[in-house]
Amino acid sequence: MSSHQIFQHPNLGTISLTKHPRAKRYKVRITPTGVVAITVPKYGSFRAAKQFALDQQAWIQKHRPRPIIIKNGDQIGRKHAVTTISNTDDDYNNVLNIRFSEDASQSELRKRAIEALRVEAKELLPERVSYLSDKSELGYNKLQVKNMTSRWGSYSSNKNISLSIYLVQLRDSLVDYVIWHELCHSRQPNHSAAFWELLEQHCPDYRGLKQELGQIRPTLLPNHYSNMT
Repeated sequence: MSSHQIFQHPNLGTISLTKHPRAKRYKVRITPTGVVAITVPKYGSFRAAKQFALDQQAWIQKHRPRPIIIKNGDQIGRKHAVTTISNTDDDYNNVLNIRFSEDASQSELRKRAIEALRVEAKELLPERVSYLSDKSELGYNKLQVKNMTSRWGSYSSNKNISLSIYLVQLRDSLVDYVIWHELCHSRQPNHSAAFWELLEQHCPDYRGLKQELGQIRPTLLPNHYSNMT
């Protein structure tokens, strides 16, 4: 029997049901793209999971992220902007130029905006990670910059750091907090008291930054950087 099912609901949209062998109860979350994801316990049923989703309609509607609409003039990341042009949609002079009209595809605009963030992230993040690593002697194997929407960063057992391209939309102190967090895992693999003590040595105001970051989702956020700085 399949451990995963997807169905469409007229009000809730796409609902994804996934059985998890370690889950003890039904749980609901909303992905950054708006999909309703239901965790189904090992001995639970998909029928019960569907009913659970329907019972959670009020919570889902309250917490579902608003659709992100990209408009002419929006700033993307730190260096790019959406610009109306008539004869080309190529990038030049650090401006994300996308042909924009009333019937322009939001999916195409989003695709180009995400690619712009990827370019910026590959320019900014490797240099910053290397600098903080050398400064602190907290090591890592290699850095990967990814389109991650479930977390801002991670540190693997192979000592590889992964960072979300969406970090470049945040101010520098938040970017550094995420990098410090992952680098500290090179010495403290879990979130023990020793980990937080080590993090505080390198990022003394981590508590406030952690709380602030918890209010922001790793997703496309037009004009976010300009509003934060």
